[in-house]
Amino acid sequence: GNPYGEAFSEDIVENLVAQLSAMGVSHISLGDTVGVSTPELIRRLFGRLVPLFPDVVFGAHLHTDLQSCAEKVLAAVKSGCQRFDCALGGMGGCPFASSTLVGNVPTEIVAQVVDRVGLLHGLDQSSLQRCLEMTRE
Repeated sequence: GNPYGEAFSEDIVENLVAQLSAMGVSHISLGDTVGVSTPELIRRLFGRLVPLFPDVVFGAHLHTDLQSCAEKVLAAVKSGCQRFDCALGGMGGCPFASSTLVGNVPTEIVAQVVDRVGLLHGLDQSSLQRCLEMTRE
């Protein structure tokens, strides 16, 4: 999504990824900075791009509310997304996004989803919890 209401096109995204890949870009993060994506759209987009560009490591930069956050992260993980931009407690956000959004995807939710599907993330859970406590002080 974007804050300007422009139409979204999977074809345009694919074309841009193809151009970047042809230039040698090996890591591409797809973004939804205003929180309008759905799990189905995330599945469809990553499911389309990952097989077409096997030499690209895909990431996601999502903004979302807490109710749909885990479902969106799970959709991306199951569709081949390998990296996430996230922030402790979901801190930060986009000034164009609705105030009902939590902002960035919380690191702790990404870690929970990745744990649930049995993938490794390399985060020490006790350290993560201590950091979360520090953000609440």
